[in-house]
Amino acid sequence: MGPPERIIAGVVLCERLAVGMYGAVHRAQREGQRHLRALVVEPRLLAEPGFHHELLDKTQADKVISLTSEQIVPTLAIESEGPDVVVLTHGVGRYVTVQDMLASARARGFKIERSVVAAVSLAAAEALAAAHRARVVHGAVHPRSVLVDEEGTVRLTDFAVGRALTAAVAQGGDSALWRGLAGFLAPELAIGAAPGPQSDVFALGALVFVMLTGDAPPGSVSTTAAVERVVSKALDTDPGQRYRTPEDVVEALRVAFSTDGWAIASPAEIIAAAVGQSLSLIHI
Repeated sequence: MGPPERIIAGVVLCERLAVGMYGAVHRAQREGQRHLRALVVEPRLLAEPGFHHELLDKTQADKVISLTSEQIVPTLAIESEGPDVVVLTHGVGRYVTVQDMLASARARGFKIERSVVAAVSLAAAEALAAAHRARVVHGAVHPRSVLVDEEGTVRLTDFAVGRALTAAVAQGGDSALWRGLAGFLAPELAIGAAPGPQSDVFALGALVFVMLTGDAPPGSVSTTAAVERVVSKALDTDPGQRYRTPEDVVEALRVAFSTDGWAIASPAEIIAAAVGQSLSLIHI
């Protein structure tokens, strides 16, 4: 742990690890706890009243903090001090994101292996199913929010900021806020519907779509018949025609992978695929 850069609301920020659409991520510690990560939320996002309100809503924050699943990155706290807001999470060691895997595959002219797509899709769907059982909507599932750690475990992150962002969009916030989520946001969000189970279903469909094709929807997925039907149903523009919940997607994917004869990669095979694409695990 390097020397502290700043302290916000009792969270000691050390070296910066990355900067993404939600803000800067730092190594952090608080009250003797080490191996933490702190997202210092991007001021541009906080300037949007809907986002700021949703992010700091205590009822929603408490739900996110209570989430417990091996496939979800635990959120410890959402703290504010002056103009700053920090989302504090447990560290997950070294990892890559699915976005990293996609970028590497595109650069090298190939696609992610089907067995890895199957394993990552199921893990992301199971993480969302666990969250929805706790009445937590993610709102902004994207390849950047799906992590693969050094043991090949797939985890979903960005629950607090994801929901705040899509809730702000639904409330009429600046459309520039969600430009980085194009193709992954359900169309009803753009016309004022609040994020819910079926918008997360749409994002799941988009996640599978981009892993199979290399591009975000819309478009043709052109894969085996049963899997294609599941992806198409998840991406239906009419929410009433989609699967009702992520748990329904888990069941449908398992049946489709079995029907179409898809293998499901083991954790060791997942990490071997990531490293085999010349990716370095990041954020120790």
